[in-house]
Amino acid sequence: MLADMPTTTDGGGLDRYDFFISFTDSDREWADWIDALVPEVRNVAGDPCTALYQGTQFVAGTNWVAMVQDGLRRADRFVAVFSDAYLKASSFGAAELHAAWRTDPNGAFRRVVPVRVKDCEPEGLFGPIVYIDLLGLGPQAAERTLVDGLTAAIHGRRPRRRPPFPGASR
Repeated sequence: MLADMPTTTDGGGLDRYDFFISFTDSDREWADWIDALVPEVRNVAGDPCTALYQGTQFVAGTNWVAMVQDGLRRADRFVAVFSDAYLKASSFGAAELHAAWRTDPNGAFRRVVPVRVKDCEPEGLFGPIVYIDLLGLGPQAAERTLVDGLTAAIHGRRPRRRPPFPGASR
């Protein structure tokens, strides 16, 4: 049991997570950054979101395969950190992504939430899935884009923000 990790329960006493973060080693810094921002997103209950993330919860003594299986089963959404390394070279990432996609193949529940962090083009089954695109953004814009994108995946719409006045000259 992950006693120090704030989570919700599924009514049967099992921990639930808002997100499971999947990545390949070359994108670990991006995954760490995404995991750090997850609590800034609010879930449907209005609570800070939680994530099951290898970088913090897969510790000595745990079974990596069992943790992945648990994460896929107990997380509401699957965040895939998209890069060429993940899409073309990570057999573990591919297996996790396919397992998550199988639970929501038409995207009705927005279960698979890709986050593109490096230049890549998803192909095949994953080509049509809308991703959160962080490519080329600075730190503040990337943070806002990620938090807004994860919020939209949970609530089914982007956060409403007042746009700048269109008639003002700058």
